[in-house]
Amino acid sequence: MSGYSEISVSELKEIKDSENILLLDVRTQEEYDLANIGGHLIPLNELPERFSEIDKSKEIICMC
Repeated sequence: MSGYSEISVSELKEIKDSENILLLDVRTQEEYDLANIGGHLIPLNELPERFSEIDKSKEIICMC
């Protein structure tokens, strides 16, 4: 995968099971607590300060 695009939940599961990816969840803590599928939580408003936590060697899929 490359570039920016939307994917379905089933496509995400297939990718997550077979590839070296980082699922970056940029929702709020409350949203994450309601439904979380194992992504690395960095709320969007905290992203600039926490950018160093992102493993840039992996393909990043952002969940919002």
